[in-house]
Amino acid sequence: MEPRERLPQIVIVVAVIQLIFSLFGVIAGLLLMFGGAILGGLLAGNTSDAAILSFIGFLLALLLSSLSIVQFASSIGLFSIQKWAWYGTVVTQAIGLLLNVIWIFTGNLPAIFGVAIGIAILWVMLQFDTRRVFGLRI
Repeated sequence: MEPRERLPQIVIVVAVIQLIFSLFGVIAGLLLMFGGAILGGLLAGNTSDAAILSFIGFLLALLLSSLSIVQFASSIGLFSIQKWAWYGTVVTQAIGLLLNVIWIFTGNLPAIFGVAIGIAILWVMLQFDTRRVFGLRI
């Protein structure tokens, strides 16, 4: 049995950062899902508007939670050098980067930090040494 490849330190940092942010994302998604639906129902005067706004908020929160759960699983997989974790990290970070860019254009300037983190994580994951450790030839 040949010795296992050692995980680069920077990938460990990426996994920890992604793990922390994914936990925040799951918590935020759950709070938005349930709290937003209740608050939307209480604050809206028109019941059809309240239902539509609550449903849209629920879908956005579901998207955030789903993306965060995949990020969480990918973070765990990065520690054990799983090829699927590399793919999961790249895909979720690309989606997150796209969402952060959209949020910047809608006036949410603090999303620029999400863009910077997303670019940094994608840069690390696309490095030759990182791809080699995960057994990728791309």
